[in-house]
Amino acid sequence: MKKAFFLNPDLPAAFVLILASAPAGFAEEITLKGLVQDTSHNNLPGVTVTHPGSSESVVSDERGEFTLKVNQEGGKPVILNLSKSDYLPLEFPVKEPEKRLEPHLTPIIDNNGISAGVIDVSKAHAIHGGITEWLNQNDRDKQDGKLDDGLFDAWKKASRFQENAMEQVRYRLRLPEKTAKLQGALLISEHGMGTKMMEHQIFWDFADKNGYALIGFLGNPIQRGIYPASKLEEIIAMIGEKFEHPELAQVPYITFGHSNGTGFSAFYPALRPERTICWISYHSGGTWHLEFPGVERTPGLVMHGTNDQFLKGQDETVMELRTQRNAPITMVMEAGMAHWPSDPDATYKLIADFSQACIDTRTQNGETQFRPLEESLQDAWLGDVFDRSKDSFQEPEIAPAATYQGDKQKANYLPNEAFAKAWQRFRATGK
Repeated sequence: MKKAFFLNPDLPAAFVLILASAPAGFAEEITLKGLVQDTSHNNLPGVTVTHPGSSESVVSDERGEFTLKVNQEGGKPVILNLSKSDYLPLEFPVKEPEKRLEPHLTPIIDNNGISAGVIDVSKAHAIHGGITEWLNQNDRDKQDGKLDDGLFDAWKKASRFQENAMEQVRYRLRLPEKTAKLQGALLISEHGMGTKMMEHQIFWDFADKNGYALIGFLGNPIQRGIYPASKLEEIIAMIGEKFEHPELAQVPYITFGHSNGTGFSAFYPALRPERTICWISYHSGGTWHLEFPGVERTPGLVMHGTNDQFLKGQDETVMELRTQRNAPITMVMEAGMAHWPSDPDATYKLIADFSQACIDTRTQNGETQFRPLEESLQDAWLGDVFDRSKDSFQEPEIAPAATYQGDKQKANYLPNEAFAKAWQRFRATGK
């Protein structure tokens, strides 16, 4: 009789296995079930999983899950080979199937043209639901329309505060070509797809065109959000001084985050709307980090997949931001999409187009002072909301804000005509 070991499928394991044991010396078919993740704990679709000596292989699905049947010789460990383009191959021995196993694929880092370094930062700076709730309760000026950035010392005395050891944060910097003085910076949480954004030609071209630096961060104290903003600015100033661009400490920023990286991309503009041109959230891991007080003072692009396991009302949260706080937010619901983009180039292009539109409508002659948001909204177009009852590509109606015929309060904010047409095309075709 076969004896099976079962692990709780609800455990946050990176790899769950169900194995049947066999007497030593006998080969027996066993079933392996797994969930593959990267080193930032993002589920990885498209990973090829094989067992040496077997002709069969499987590819992890859109959630990063797979099932594979292999023959196991009694007493010998099972070894799996995992591979995916742009990640280091992994040979994973399964020695103790009754224990939770956690293999992670490591992304291949391309630092050609990118400078890199590390800095130690306390994880006590990392944001979470507890600190954001406390900040809301203890904000010293609730009339200024943004979160309070000067409460870190008071937060350290709060009962919910926990001191944490220093952790190493990796930063990467790509400077634009032929730019003596930087005009801005795109700050990227490298949690999830941010790593490939740092290395992609679309963003290099965007940065070169605008005189922008690309700065990526990976590490627990920063990648999911950091408090206070002054701590992040201190780190950026250090990077600027080290690489002889001290103006990095003063230029405006655009922020990006994938999944829980939304805590990084949305939290900074909630603290520093006067410094943030726009913010981008790609497939956020939850709703709470989309609705920080003050986030409505900066244009935002929020994208989410209709088949994403983490979609739990983000579109409803965006609608509340629009109708209750007049937030200028562009929403893109991607029909049939899971947690990662199926066409990264098309996704990157739309993100770059949104960033460009916000630069064009909010800044003037490279100045760090923005046009008043109300003034730049006069250039805006509006577009129809995605119909969740029809999970398919949809071509929305778009028009200048003054002539748009739909519900203007609920409609998508589109910074200008060029982006409105790009957004319409992406909504209709995914390209």
